Amino acid sequence: LDTLLAGSGRALIFQPPRGDTMRKFCDLAQDKFEIERSDEYSPRVHAIHLSLLDAAQAPGPAAASSDGAGAYDPDIHYPVLLVLK
Repeated sequence: LDTLLAGSGRALIFQPPRGDTMRKFCDLAQDKFEIERSDEYSPRVHAIHLSLLDAAQAPGPAAASSDGAGAYDPDIHYPVLLVLK
């Protein structure tokens, strides 16, 4: 990315945290970039995220099955915005 961006260029990266994968990426990238993180980059996306969290915690058919199928897990499903400058 460093060689592809112009001096004032920015890279917008959307990715879920996935355990410590995003942290490891940021640890490496901070040597070359200033990194800004945003979890609430869109009111609409954030509202859907909150709705899915509520549905995942509610009992009944909307909740995940006992084997976890259909479960909403923000760690692997909710993208975080990273801006690299």
